[in-house]
Amino acid sequence: MAGSEANGTIVAPFNPSDVSTYFANNLPAGEPKPSVYAYPVCGAPNPGPSSAKDVTGANVESTLDLEMAGSTAPGASIVEVYAATPCTSELNSAFASVLSPSYNTTVNNALSKVIAISNSWGATDCNDSTWMQYEMEASARGITVLASSGDNGNTPSPAPSFPASMSYDDFGTLAVGGSCTELSGTASSNGSGTTGIVTQSVWFNTPQAGNGSQGGVSKIFSEPDWQSTSSDANGVITGASSISGVPAGRGTPDIAGNGANMCIFLSTASTTGYYGVDGTSIASPLVAGQISVIDHSLGKPVGFVNPMLYGLGQEQYSGGLGAKPVFYS
Repeated sequence: MAGSEANGTIVAPFNPSDVSTYFANNLPAGEPKPSVYAYPVCGAPNPGPSSAKDVTGANVESTLDLEMAGSTAPGASIVEVYAATPCTSELNSAFASVLSPSYNTTVNNALSKVIAISNSWGATDCNDSTWMQYEMEASARGITVLASSGDNGNTPSPAPSFPASMSYDDFGTLAVGGSCTELSGTASSNGSGTTGIVTQSVWFNTPQAGNGSQGGVSKIFSEPDWQSTSSDANGVITGASSISGVPAGRGTPDIAGNGANMCIFLSTASTTGYYGVDGTSIASPLVAGQISVIDHSLGKPVGFVNPMLYGLGQEQYSGGLGAKPVFYS
C-alpha cells in the first residue's frame, strides 16, 4: 500500500534508492542484483523520496518486502504492486493486476513470468469470493501465493488472519509465520550448510503483548486434506480446537521463516540508514524468494506447494528422511 502523511496526503510506498543501497551493501559480491519495478494501481503514486514522509508504516512494509525478497532471490525481477489505501477492493485490484497486468512493457513482461506472490497485509479471518477466484487462477497457473500469518501473537487469543487463512484442498495461500534463529560463531555465509544454527523458536517479543508470530484455527475455512491427513498437523489443530472451543478448521501458519532481528535500509523524515525490524512481514517475502529459487532450479513452478510441504513434514515426523529436520528458516 502507498503511505500517507499525518494530514492524509498520499505518498510513495518506498524509495528505490533505499532498496538499491541495501542490495549494493548487503548482497554477496558477484551475485546478480534483483531488478525492482513498481506497479501503482487505484491512483497510488509512483515510488520516490516522498515515502520518507509516511507516518502509517507503509514505507517500512514495502521496503522490507522488496529488500527481503531480493535477499533470497538473486537476479530476480521483483514487482511491487500496490494500491492507494488498505481496503479490500483495492487489494483485489492489486491481485488482479498481478494476474492480468496492463501497465507498461517492462512490468508486463516481468509479471507475465510471475512465479510467487507475497502479501504482508492481513485482516480478521474472513472470506472474499473475488480473492478466492484469484487464488484459484494463480494455482492453475503454477503461481505460489504466500501471506504473512500476522503479528498479534496469541493476543487476545490464537486466531488466524486473512488472507493467510484462505486455503483449500487444491489451491490457496501458503501462510508464513515468524521464527527466531540463533546462530553460532561458525555459521556459514556461503550456503555450505546449516551447521551454524543453534536453536530455532517461534518469534515473539513479549508474551501476551500482541507482538509475535500469529496463528490459530479458522472458523471460516475447513481443515484441508493435507492438514487432516498429517498426524502432526492434525494433532496441533485438534489440540488447539479443544482449548479454544473452535471446531477443527484450517490451521495457520503452514511454514515459518526468519521474523526477528533483521535490518532494512530505510529513509524516514528524520534519518536515513539501517533499521531493525521484526514480524511475519519479513518471513513471507523471504520464503517467496526461496520459492523462486526452487522453481528456477527445477525448471518448472511448484505452484500450490502446501500438500507437498505437509507430506515432507509428515515423513520427517514419522521418522523418515533420517529423522532430521526437513527445513530450516
